[in-house]
Amino acid sequence: TAEGIETKEQLDYLQKRGCEEGQGFYFSRPIPADAIALLLKESFQPMEALVA
Repeated sequence: TAEGIETKEQLDYLQKRGCEEGQGFYFSRPIPADAIALLLKESFQPMEALVA
């Protein structure tokens, strides 16, 4: 798992080298644990929308 991903360029670099997991500010700033359920509910997309 790559840590500290902050830009699209960093994500692209890692993906081109086979990295499939990452975390960092590019995806989300830290949020309180009690806010995660709401975040997931509001940003839910059907699986078909996520397949490229």
